[in-house]
Amino acid sequence: MTDHANTFEQDPNWLNIQVEFQKGNWATAHNMLEDLVKKYPLQRELREFQKEMKVRARIDEDEVQDIQDERRSRTRRIVVRTFVGIAIIGLLFYGAYSLSGFIQGLIDNARGLAAQELETITLASRFRDAQNLLQSGRAEEALELFNQIALEDPDYPNLDVFRQEASTAIALDNEYDEAIAEIDSGNFDTALALLNDLNDKSPGYRDVLLRIERIGQLQTLSDWYAQANEAFDERRWEDAASNFEQIRLTDITYRTDEIEEKLFSSYINAAQGVLNQVEIGGLEDNLAGLETASGYFEKALALRPQDPTALETREQIRETVRNELVENYVAAAISAITDQEDSLAALNIAEFYFGKALRLKPQDSDLQQQFDFVNKFLNAQDNFLGSNWSAVITDLEVVFTEEPDFANGAARQTLYDAYIQRGNLALTLGEYENAIADFRRAAEVARSSPEGSLLVYEAQINLAYSLGLLRGYEESVVLYQEALTLLEESDQNPGAEFWEAVAGAQALADDGNYQAAYIQFREALNRGDQFYNNFIVHIVREDDYLSQIALLYGTTVQAIVRLNDITDPNRIFEGQELFIPTLP
Repeated sequence: MTDHANTFEQDPNWLNIQVEFQKGNWATAHNMLEDLVKKYPLQRELREFQKEMKVRARIDEDEVQDIQDERRSRTRRIVVRTFVGIAIIGLLFYGAYSLSGFIQGLIDNARGLAAQELETITLASRFRDAQNLLQSGRAEEALELFNQIALEDPDYPNLDVFRQEASTAIALDNEYDEAIAEIDSGNFDTALALLNDLNDKSPGYRDVLLRIERIGQLQTLSDWYAQANEAFDERRWEDAASNFEQIRLTDITYRTDEIEEKLFSSYINAAQGVLNQVEIGGLEDNLAGLETASGYFEKALALRPQDPTALETREQIRETVRNELVENYVAAAISAITDQEDSLAALNIAEFYFGKALRLKPQDSDLQQQFDFVNKFLNAQDNFLGSNWSAVITDLEVVFTEEPDFANGAARQTLYDAYIQRGNLALTLGEYENAIADFRRAAEVARSSPEGSLLVYEAQINLAYSLGLLRGYEESVVLYQEALTLLEESDQNPGAEFWEAVAGAQALADDGNYQAAYIQFREALNRGDQFYNNFIVHIVREDDYLSQIALLYGTTVQAIVRLNDITDPNRIFEGQELFIPTLP
C-alpha cells in the first residue's frame, strides 16, 4: 500500500529555492529549503536535495580553502626557488664543480618538499569532502573517498573513526530504505519493527518518528478501508459511505482516487436505495427518507460536481427528490392545518413546511401564495395581540379577498374583529367617519359567512350607533330595524320590557321622528348581552385566542369580553374558564 504525500513541486517557494541554488546563494537557499522540508516532512526527494545542497556548499567552501592553500604553497615554492637561486649565485664563487653538485641537491630537496606539500593539501581536501558527504547523508560516497585516502595514507589522522562512522551510516540508511520498501508494500508490522530498531540505534534519525506515527495511522486507515470495501461489496451503501467519509476526514490523501470513486458511487446508490423505499402518500417516514436521500445527493454533488457522466444521473435524482420532497412538504403542511387550521401551532408548522417546499421550488406561484397566506395570518395574530388593528387588516384583507374561508374561517373572524376594534378606537377618538367605514366593512366581512348572523348583528348596531353620532338618524334606524330582524330570527326572547321599547321606537320611526326613534332603538339594542340565553363554558387551551374561540362557538369577541369582564382581550391564559354567549 503506497503512502501518498502532498507534492512540494507546485509550492511557490520551490522555484525560489532553485533560483537561489543556481546563483550559488547557499545560505539563502538552505534556509528556504529548511522551511519547505518542515512543510513536507515525508518527501524523500526534498530531503535528498537538501543533502545535495549541503555538499555543494561545503565543496564550494573547500574549493576556496584549496585555492588559499595553493596560493600559500606557491608562495613557499617561490621562496624556496629564490633561496636556491641565491645559493647558486653564492656558490658560483666557490667553484663550478662543487657549485653544480650543491645546486642539484637543493633542487631535488625543493622538489621533494613541493611534492610532499601538494600531497598533504590534496589529502586534506579529499578528507574534508568525505566529511561533508558523510554529514550530508551520502555515506556511501563518503566511504569511497575515505577508502581512497586509506590507500594513499593508511595512518591519516582520524581516518578509521570516520570510516567506521560512514559504515554505520550506510547500515542505517540500508535499514531505513528497507523499512520504506516494507511500508510501500503494505507490510506495516515489518516496517514498524525496522523503524523502532533504527530509533533505538540512532534516536532522531531522519524522519523515523514521523514514519512510526504514520504507520499507526496507515494501519487504522487500512482497517477502515477494509471495512468500507466489505460494505461496498455487500452493497451496504450507507455503511460504505460512512466508512469512506471517515477515511477522508482523517487523511484526504489516502487512496484518493479509489476512495473518491467508491464514495461517490456509495452516495448515489444510498440515495437511490432510500428513494426506492419511499411510497408517495406516506408522510413522516417518507419525508424523513426523502430528506436522507436528498442529503446523500447533495454530498455526491459536492464530491464530484463536474463529472459529465454523473451529472445527468444526479440531475434526474435531484429532480425526483425535489418533486417528492415538495409533495411531502405540502402534504405535511396541509395535514398540520386540516383538522385544526385555526391553531397557531398548526399554522406555524404549515409555515415551516411551506417554506421548505418553496426553497426547492421558489418559482411555484401556488406554493408562494399559500406560504404568504400562512405568513400573513401568523403576522396578523401577533399584531392582533399588540392591538395593531391596521396591520391586521392590511394582511388579512389580502388573504380574505383570495380565500375567504382560510384557516377554517379564522382569517375572516380575525379580520372582522380587527375592524370592530379599530372602529371602536375611532369612536373614542371622535373619528366618526373612520368608525363608520370600519363597521360597514366588518358587516360585509360577516355577511360572507353563512353562520355569521351574530357578527352581522353586532356590526349593524355599531354602525347604526356611529351614524347617529353624525346625525344620520334615518339610516341608523333602518340598520337597527335590520338588526332587530336578525334578533327575531334567532328565536331570542329578551322580555316584554324590551319589546315595549322596540315598539315605541318603531312608532316614532313611523311618524318620521328618526332622531327620537334612533335614541330609543340605541338604548334597547345596544345592551347586547341581555339577548344571550345560551352560555357555554370554555376552558382556555395553550394555543387559544379570542378570535378563534369566538369562531368556534359562532359568537363575537365583544360578546365574550362583555360577559366575562375581560379588560384586555389580548390577554387570556391557559386553564382560564370563559363563559361563551351564543345565539341558538
